[in-house]
Amino acid sequence: MPRLVTRALVLVVLALLVAACGDDSSSSDDTTSEEAFCASGEQFESDVAALTDMDIVADGTDAVSSAFDTIRDDTDALVATGQDVASDDINNIEAGVDQLGAALDDLSGDLTAANASEVLDAVTNISTAAQSLQTTLTETCS
Repeated sequence: MPRLVTRALVLVVLALLVAACGDDSSSSDDTTSEEAFCASGEQFESDVAALTDMDIVADGTDAVSSAFDTIRDDTDALVATGQDVASDDINNIEAGVDQLGAALDDLSGDLTAANASEVLDAVTNISTAAQSLQTTLTETCS
């Protein structure tokens, strides 16, 4: 009987060792975080395209402000999901978003040539940063 108990204990220990040495979940975590980054990037690019297609003067400040809110949320998602993959791109995007936020804050209701120029400059900077991010997304998400 003691041999049977010893064998049973050896089998339990071996089973525990095999389980401990099994594949950990980091690869699925990596896949999940990569998928989240790719999804965030796709959403950001779509929203930036909508912003750059806007006629800022015709659409007015409310439309630009709404697009800005969406892009700011997209940027937060990029920071949360891709800072380790695309930190330079994301930092450039954040700078452009901050610039657009400041330009929109400077608007006092009416869109003038001067403040429209500030908004357009910020949108251009965001678009340029988005193009750089596109390269990273293509490499990471394909």
